[in-house]
Amino acid sequence: MIDIQYINDLEAEMDIMKLVDNYNEIKSILQQYPQEQWSYEMILAFARALNYLQDYSDQINPFEQAYGLLQTVSDKGMTDHEWHLIMASVSLVLVRCCFFLWISLKLILQKVMIFQLKNRVKSTTPV
Repeated sequence: MIDIQYINDLEAEMDIMKLVDNYNEIKSILQQYPQEQWSYEMILAFARALNYLQDYSDQINPFEQAYGLLQTVSDKGMTDHEWHLIMASVSLVLVRCCFFLWISLKLILQKVMIFQLKNRVKSTTPV
């Protein structure tokens, strides 16, 4: 059974921590509880913490994780400016990462093609 008073107290505590930007504390407190018990405000706080901390130590992309969490509350978030701000920030980073990955792959492919062309020229030139 979920203790609603405890959840409300936890949300109030998180509001205080949010004011002082204590994102590590928000993240560590929320990770102690199953996500199924998190309220809308808790999901926003956790997504904001992931976005701010940019911590890859869990071997999980924090922006993908934040995006997925925000998607779970998108019905309520569609009318909430804070949800839109966090989603925009997370999405911008994901798009930027994809763009840089695409550029990197393009450069690698160009180098491979140049290497292959040079090897063809060497193999067709008489010795």
